[in-house]
Order: sequence, then C-alpha cells, then structure tokens
Amino acid sequence: MLGSLPSSMLITFTVAVFFKTAFKLQFTTQQMVMNFNFIFILMHLAFHLFIYELSLKDEYYFYYNLGLSKIKLWLTTIFLSLSISSITTVTCIIFT
Repeated sequence: MLGSLPSSMLITFTVAVFFKTAFKLQFTTQQMVMNFNFIFILMHLAFHLFIYELSLKDEYYFYYNLGLSKIKLWLTTIFLSLSISSITTVTCIIFT
C-alpha cells in the first residue's frame, strides 16, 4: 500500500507540471491544488489496481494471513488518498 504512495505523488506532480507547461495554462493556486488532488486520487487507485490486482495477485495470501482482506486494502488506499487530498486542500486554504 505505502509503496504506491510515493510513486503516485511523483507521477501526479509530473503530470501537473507537464500540463501546465505544455499547454501554457494559467491556474490559480486553489485550482492547482484541486487538480493535484483529483489526479492524485486517480493515480493512487490506479497504482493500487496495477500493483495488487494485476502484478502481485499471489501476495494477497500474505495480507490475508495478516488479517487484511481485499476490501480492507482497498478501503485503506481510498482513505489514504482522501486524507492526503484533504491535507493538501486545508494547507492551501491556510497559507493562501
């Protein structure tokens, strides 16, 4: 779960910078934060799908033996994504 988090953040930041520079888009800070949050949630869920559902199918036995079902793993991923998005939104509101 946490292995996909840094990758998601790096790719999200890269995509945001690419679109801003490639299309010369002018965003306010709040728009950039909302775009980051949206892309981050999508990327984090996509990484979870790729890593745990497609490439490491046999690893579920390890998580299941630890008491974690697929549903708990998905809920943890969604909770983490929403938490980080909320933190970035609150931080943006406080500092702007």
